[in-house]
Order: sequence, then C-alpha cells, then structure tokens
Amino acid sequence: MICRRTLCFLSIKRTGFGIIGLGRFGMALAKTLAESGAEVLVIDSDENKLRQARGYVQDAFRLGKLTKEALEETGIGECETVVIWIQKNLISDW
Repeated sequence: MICRRTLCFLSIKRTGFGIIGLGRFGMALAKTLAESGAEVLVIDSDENKLRQARGYVQDAFRLGKLTKEALEETGIGECETVVIWIQKNLISDW
C-alpha cells in the first residue's frame, strides 16, 4: 500500500506557473506568460485585478487570507513554478 501511494505521488506532473500577488510586476508577468502559451494560475485579494487577469489566464482566485488550506484548494501546489510578489508578511499568519 505504501508503494502505491509513493508511486502515485511520484507520477504527479507539475506544470505551469502560479503567481501570488497581482501588483505591477505580478500582472505583467502573468500576462507575458499567458501570451507565450503557458498555463498560469493567479491569486490576489483584489477582485478588480483578478477581473483584469481573467482575460488571459486559465485560473484566477480571490483569497483574503493566505492560509495553507486556502492555497491548497486553489491547486497552486500543482504549479511547477510559483512566484510570490506581495507586501504582507506570510509567515505571521501560519
């Protein structure tokens, strides 16, 4: 049974990019990656920024608080590369 779980875990293929924070840098990066054909998932607390990003990214999630559980629900753990570009202290909330 352990072997099966290990094999399943190893068979997960991570793809795409995750971006947490849609400031000037995050938004520009998300748009550039999406225009180049990459899969892009974005997370921000500002619905206006997310509305703008939804025009070119596959997935956009609004999270008020960045908790481990909330992040797991978005699927960002499946991204091969994640860029965090925010001004809040993430560690204090965990």
